[in-house]
Amino acid sequence: MIPKELEQLEQALSLTPNNLYLRYLIAQKYQQIQQWQSAEDHLLYILKMDRDNEEAAVDLLKTYFHSQKYDASLMVGEDLETRNKNNLLEEILYYRSLCYLRLRKNEECIKATKAWKSINPNAHDEELDNAFVQKIGVGLDESQESDWTDQIEFELRGMIEKPTIDFSHVGGMNQVKREIDLKIIKPLEHHSLFSAYGKKIGGGLLLYGPPGCGKTFIARATAGQIKVPFINIGIDDILDKYYGESEHKLSSLFALARSKSPCVLFIDEVDALAGNRTEFRGNTGRSVINQLLSEMDGVENVNDGLLIIGATNTPWYIDPAFKRPGRFDKMIFVPPPDLEARDEIVQVILKGKPVQFVDVHKISEKTESYSGADLVQIVEQAIEKKFEASLSEGKVIPLNTNDILEEIKRYKPTTKDWFLTARNYANYANQTGFYDDVAQYIKKLKL
Repeated sequence: MIPKELEQLEQALSLTPNNLYLRYLIAQKYQQIQQWQSAEDHLLYILKMDRDNEEAAVDLLKTYFHSQKYDASLMVGEDLETRNKNNLLEEILYYRSLCYLRLRKNEECIKATKAWKSINPNAHDEELDNAFVQKIGVGLDESQESDWTDQIEFELRGMIEKPTIDFSHVGGMNQVKREIDLKIIKPLEHHSLFSAYGKKIGGGLLLYGPPGCGKTFIARATAGQIKVPFINIGIDDILDKYYGESEHKLSSLFALARSKSPCVLFIDEVDALAGNRTEFRGNTGRSVINQLLSEMDGVENVNDGLLIIGATNTPWYIDPAFKRPGRFDKMIFVPPPDLEARDEIVQVILKGKPVQFVDVHKISEKTESYSGADLVQIVEQAIEKKFEASLSEGKVIPLNTNDILEEIKRYKPTTKDWFLTARNYANYANQTGFYDDVAQYIKKLKL
């Protein structure tokens, strides 16, 4: 929602659109409320009229960064440098370092950060400083030095995030948020009360459900809700072709997470690491699973304050040992987005696209059990057809409600196959009650 003051400024600007001072003031206001796209639009207009406006160019560089348009931010910085804006070099190098860090370009990040610190030796940024932990070679033996090297490498890849989203950014999904709040957030908020009963803070949480339904987004929002670092690791960050390296990387990642405690360690596609050991013929897969079990138990290290969240589309393939108390003993079913969530998702998808009028709620009502990824695909298909028509007409033809409804008729939800498989487990392999939520949802779908 736009503040009233901004609305009034926009109205004044509509009377004098070339008032660059007023437009710049409005752009800054949008930056303050983190509406980056609106800020970007105004700054681009200013630079189109006044290419040499340094202040607007630097603000555009920052806006691109906060919009996660890191390549665009780097390009603006390079353009400023070519125009010999040496007085801006410190700020340019600072944002360049952050951009390279987020893009996981390690060597470029190191060079840019060194250049930034050479201009101002007292310069400080927590995210960049954390990425260059100077602990190697200080009273450490060779094995410890190797572990710290791995941890710095992981940090340089931008794995440690400070989430900018929380539950207020998750549309709908109230049942999922309520369960996470009760099982995870409340114990952290009432640490002393929880500890009085001899309970540890943290533990394991397994998010499962059909693909494309926002498990990663919810995990990141959980970290943002409790205001702790978020470490997002994928299978490629762990699995290695050399014997013993996968276990070593896994150990280093957990050591990194413990050093940032309280912290959320998120493992996507966790079934690839925690699969049923009876399925592995060789010892390599079993060894990685045993290492993960050991790290989650905290046998040699304390995991208090470390929240481990795993996400999977196939919980039935996970080794039963991971579902025991103290590991992934909290399982939460993440269903396709509900009506409220679909409203918000469709609005986000349509933002910035040529739209005449789209009845978002009507589309949401027609897409029950569709995943967020399904909704994106439906709109993309409708846009492709409009693009073809626009080429024939020689002008932009906006999207309307019927265009999207027609695509919905042709597109079947990808979640259906998942629920057909899940139904078998819910009906015939649910002695522990793990899949009760799925069974209830399937009844509502009437599959």
